[in-house]
Amino acid sequence: HQTVIQSLKDSCKEKDFIDTVTAENQPDEDDSSSESDEESKEGQTTKISPKQTSVPRPTKASGKTLKPSRPSTVDCDKDHTVTAKDDKNLQGVLVVKSCHATRFARKPTRCTKVGNKLGALLKSRLDKAGIKGQYPVNIVKTAGDKTQTEFHYTIPCDKSQHQTVIQSLKDSCKEKDFIDTVTAENQPDEDDSSSESDEEATSMYR
Repeated sequence: HQTVIQSLKDSCKEKDFIDTVTAENQPDEDDSSSESDEESKEGQTTKISPKQTSVPRPTKASGKTLKPSRPSTVDCDKDHTVTAKDDKNLQGVLVVKSCHATRFARKPTRCTKVGNKLGALLKSRLDKAGIKGQYPVNIVKTAGDKTQTEFHYTIPCDKSQHQTVIQSLKDSCKEKDFIDTVTAENQPDEDDSSSESDEEATSMYR
């Protein structure tokens, strides 16, 4: 016992041991405690909680926090045109207001979700009309600016069904579920520093 006790005491004094303790005592990245321990003991309700809310949100380069974009709008009678591309396909152009074209250009999955939603609403209407088949909405390109987005799309469709599908597309465009999807996909990403006035996004992503 005496020998081990003495060796333990000597080991405790070694620099390598205290260096290890010091290293393990460093704060983690998610640790908001500081040098003065009053915060972790007495100030858990007052001092630490404000830090915890601010730590996960790094300051944006622009100094702004992300704010939700305004709801998108579309005038389906005036701003949605569908025409025959050929005997087997339709093509459409849908202009959506309050919709950031740059966000859709940078992230094609946003376009995919908008196309899928319009296609799902279209299929539901065609099914009710007794028209079977697949009519996927393929958004082939987008254009526009910070105030509006033009969605250019194509749909495979036999000439005999053109008029029915065109009318169903126009009706599907008016459904709240569709414009809600566009609004949701138009929201800025966490890594998107663009605001409603897209100066930052256009300069950063050119």
